[in-house]
Amino acid sequence: MNRRRGVGASVKPSREARTMLVIDDETIVRESCRRIFAGQGYEVTTAASAREALREASERAFDVILCDWKMPEMDGVDVVEVLDKRSPDTAIIMISGYPSLDRATEVMKRGAVDYVPKPFTPEEIVGVVNRAVSRRRQAQAREMARVERIARSISFPVPSFDDQPPATIAETVARKVGVGKITSPWLSVLVLGVLGGAYIAFGGMLASTVTFDLAARAGTGLARLAGGAVFSLGLMLVVIAGAELFTGNNLMVSSAMAGTIGIGRMLQRWALVYGANFVGAVMLAFLFVFSGLWKTSGGALGAYAVTVAATKVNLPFIEALL
Repeated sequence: MNRRRGVGASVKPSREARTMLVIDDETIVRESCRRIFAGQGYEVTTAASAREALREASERAFDVILCDWKMPEMDGVDVVEVLDKRSPDTAIIMISGYPSLDRATEVMKRGAVDYVPKPFTPEEIVGVVNRAVSRRRQAQAREMARVERIARSISFPVPSFDDQPPATIAETVARKVGVGKITSPWLSVLVLGVLGGAYIAFGGMLASTVTFDLAARAGTGLARLAGGAVFSLGLMLVVIAGAELFTGNNLMVSSAMAGTIGIGRMLQRWALVYGANFVGAVMLAFLFVFSGLWKTSGGALGAYAVTVAATKVNLPFIEALL
């Protein structure tokens, strides 16, 4: 890999790439990269070992990762391969004090976007990062174009040669949706999960308020239609706010089957979102009770809500599952 000099350090990386993880067992390299890229507008996290790096990468997503080749505990190439599977949208760059064409070729095959030999100047490393970010953005644009082509092909009921097989669609979901959800910060997921539960509870509460006495006046069919239409407002709020729902997180199964995320992490995220949804729903239930809204029409609304809840809780397991 040829080293290119004269790349201006003043050239700013993409505005969309603002977080970086530097993995190197040499303190001087870590701190040098921190100073260089902090000046470029990056929030830089450093790791002195592969184990520490994998822990950091499991807790948050990074836009750029610089990884040393030779490290104790685990070879840098293996680290790159693991990180690429966990976060395929990250621009990963291998750095090494033992440069060779064979090494560069191998690391590219394992998931790195570029390769830079040590020692390097600030201008060189900034230039490599800029090019890697640019290539990653181009790859993401191609991926999005691919998704759009799939969506257009699905829109037509008559199959054509351009239609994509289910395996292709599942792969796209695994690489985009599942990985994106699993790498989100847990605090953000917790807050969005509470909001998701609250929004769905709001939709249910609103549907009960609209329909509790409607069946007797307009008939069961119209009452159910009105309830469904009103409940959808809760789902709209979930989508608009980007809230997390347990049902939506089931898409992570595709990522787990594709090997891009671990089953253990998937189950942890499921438990977090499920618990957060429960908390949000209970909060709305408390508001419903303590606001006195249940007293509407002499307590008829409250009685209707209790009846609906009792009916759902007492459903047979198979019926509830279906």
